[in-house]
Amino acid sequence: MKHGLLCLLGLAGSAALKTVADSESAFCDLECVGAPLKGKRCDELSLDECKNYYRPMSAGRNVQCGVADNDQCLALGKGGKYCKQRQCAKGKMGGGDVQSIGGGGWCLVRSVSTGDVWFPDTDQLTEFESDDFVDFMFATGDLKKWMVMAKDQVYGTYNNGERDIKSSWQNAGPHKARMYRRRGHNEDPWISDTDHGTAVRNDDSNAVLYGENNFKSNRHAYNVRHHDGAAVYIRYG
Repeated sequence: MKHGLLCLLGLAGSAALKTVADSESAFCDLECVGAPLKGKRCDELSLDECKNYYRPMSAGRNVQCGVADNDQCLALGKGGKYCKQRQCAKGKMGGGDVQSIGGGGWCLVRSVSTGDVWFPDTDQLTEFESDDFVDFMFATGDLKKWMVMAKDQVYGTYNNGERDIKSSWQNAGPHKARMYRRRGHNEDPWISDTDHGTAVRNDDSNAVLYGENNFKSNRHAYNVRHHDGAAVYIRYG
């Protein structure tokens, strides 16, 4: 059976239900993925477990995909019992228009606010490497620029090496671009929708969508500064 995906926006106080589902009947086929309820089926959860455990936890990384009040719990069927869906094992379900991009199913795992620098992380995205997901999406905060890459195309070592891109805001089909993920370079990986050498521009043709180590440069950080920051999403299969 193909599992439906149901998720509430992971923002405290949000009353909006985000639905990415093919049928309500598939909802209770899922199991809980987070402690202390790991392994419980959603039809085994009480209303209190739903309300208390799956309440959004914070505005930062690894926000639980969850509910804000009793009404939202009760809206999820089967006696108001709820199970966190697998697609937000890390992060929170992306809201707004993000689920209309590249087939949807996106969970937000990193974001950086508008400014002159890239992400503060220096792990080359290894935080997520052991997770069982299939795709990354790198995007500007306003979602005007985005690109989807398979997980295996982001990891590895490459120095101006060609990487496969599934789709982007400027090219709906598969294409390639030269990027960097070098050992000993804390600002890497440099992820861009066109070859890095031409993607780094101080105008709106800039195609760089990810960098690390608070890297500051008018050209490298153009999209962070002019497009409401940037975000990283992952999608589970």
